[in-house]
Amino acid sequence: MHRDRDNGSIWISQEAYIEKLHQRFSSPKSFTKAPSTLLPLEELLPSEQQSNDVTKHRYAQVTGSIGYVAGATRPNVAKAHSKLAEFLLNLSQHHLDAAYQTVEYLYATKDQSLSYNASILEEVIYIAEEYENNKPPFYAASDASFADNKITRKSSQGYIFYLFGGPIDWKATLQRCVTKSTTEAELVAASSASTELI
Repeated sequence: MHRDRDNGSIWISQEAYIEKLHQRFSSPKSFTKAPSTLLPLEELLPSEQQSNDVTKHRYAQVTGSIGYVAGATRPNVAKAHSKLAEFLLNLSQHHLDAAYQTVEYLYATKDQSLSYNASILEEVIYIAEEYENNKPPFYAASDASFADNKITRKSSQGYIFYLFGGPIDWKATLQRCVTKSTTEAELVAASSASTELI
């Protein structure tokens, strides 16, 4: 955490934790340069082969550690964590390599942080004018990716909430139902986000 009291700013990151995470779970396969994506570009699918207990345990540890970072300070990692968590029981070395790639990405971007500022930005003031008595503006956004799970045909969804321009809550997950269109997937995502918002 870094604080600038004069300007009323604070930056929250998990740089030290990510460094420890990288030391503990660095990939046996060396990355010549930092990966540009959290996960491999090819689709992750369930493994048809039985994985051993050592690989399962290691994968669970890595995925859980990534989840801790995603839930605390890195909204951009939430979708990757959600995807990795789908394969806790049916995984292969390919899935473990994907988790290692996420760790490498986190390490390369370990200085990224959540930023909060006591001063209200111009766009926040503009939105605040739409509220009675200038109540604090509370932003919410949701999104969905229609049928992006190739096995179940379920859609991914996510939301993020902002208060005065700073993110305060977020989540990425797989929808519980199978939707029939992009519009339906978006409506399910908006409904879930609205429930959390209220």
